[in-house]
Amino acid sequence: MRKHLALIGLGLAFSIMLGIALVTGHTANVVHVDVNIWPRFLTVDGYDWHHNHSFDEWVIAFIQLPRDYSTRDVDLASITLHVSGGNVPVSIYRTIWGRFIVAKFDRAEVIDLLRASIGHMTPHPIQRVTLTVTGDLHDGNVIRGQDTITVYFMDE
Repeated sequence: MRKHLALIGLGLAFSIMLGIALVTGHTANVVHVDVNIWPRFLTVDGYDWHHNHSFDEWVIAFIQLPRDYSTRDVDLASITLHVSGGNVPVSIYRTIWGRFIVAKFDRAEVIDLLRASIGHMTPHPIQRVTLTVTGDLHDGNVIRGQDTITVYFMDE
């Protein structure tokens, strides 16, 4: 009789825990990634001091996943660049050596978001701006990483 009561108690406890998990839902864990943004210096009028013709139309994020992850774990089309309250979806991506992703974002969209944020920033022509890259993992979790670049706001 005691064994039956113990089993009934365990079953009831398990049912309660399962019910709580279903009600509260699954919250995604954040997997932190290393991100390096190119160009390091950007002006909102489209001219960069470190001008390079192969990078003219892109803001590029070089993403390194932690050792336990591979690019196969990432929904590459979900990668997004968060800029001053707005989002720019990935335009082109490439994977390299299993843990590295090169994600390209439309530079004109990034500059438009930066231009829109000028009113919210202090009136200095040079700002350090933190850009955030996120993306979905196939297991329901997300990747997230940040880098800070220098932005020069030209008077038009």
